[in-house]
Amino acid sequence: RIGSALRGTVLVRGVQGQPVHTSGAGGSGPTVYNVLSFDVSPLVNVIWIVLGLWLFPIQFITTLGVLCREVEGAAIPGMIVIVMAKLVVGVLLFCDGLFRHQLLLWKDRRLGSCNESF
Repeated sequence: RIGSALRGTVLVRGVQGQPVHTSGAGGSGPTVYNVLSFDVSPLVNVIWIVLGLWLFPIQFITTLGVLCREVEGAAIPGMIVIVMAKLVVGVLLFCDGLFRHQLLLWKDRRLGSCNESF
């Protein structure tokens, strides 16, 4: 339910260009609405990534404590692998954001030249 609510809120915000709770009275909107269903999912995923960032230290310390208590020294190679995997995923997500930004800029230019509205 939370994912659906976030997708709906992001979609409404993207289409209306304003917070969901405002009425939208006054002012003119953009001529082209550049929000498609596949644009919403990455925006919602960013919210979950940010939420995961503040949980990561808690999860890391708890996991490290349990592993050190249970398997002692054997936990260190496992934790090194986990940290390396997190770093690789972070770099890949950053690159994905850069490439997606460039792709959306190209799409904005293309849709901005259209006279159609939907």
